[in-house]
Amino acid sequence: MNLHRPTRSRREPPTPPAGGAGAVIGTAIRGRWRLAFIYEGHARVVDPHVYGVLSNGRLVLSGCQAGGPSRSGKLPQCKHFELERIEQLEILGEPSRIRDDHDPDDPQFAKVYAQV
Repeated sequence: MNLHRPTRSRREPPTPPAGGAGAVIGTAIRGRWRLAFIYEGHARVVDPHVYGVLSNGRLVLSGCQAGGPSRSGKLPQCKHFELERIEQLEILGEPSRIRDDHDPDDPQFAKVYAQV
């Protein structure tokens, strides 16, 4: 039996488990990694905070956009991203940050799957 395991750099994100976007988001939240994806045709870099279902039934990622274009022009900005509009989702090798305006008790969520 080989007990030697390869070491991993602290800056290298873990490989997400199989299971689609939800698994990738959950891995990023638990490991505190930034995410990159295309949303409504625009590249985004996001610090993920909460993955769950809103009271209106929509499956969303709640996080703070740290890079990419924003309609308001203000970054970072915390907001919800609907999973059905997210494309090309990937974990970046950058640690995420928990922003001051993040609300861990956001009453809009009916169910939470992962949260910082």
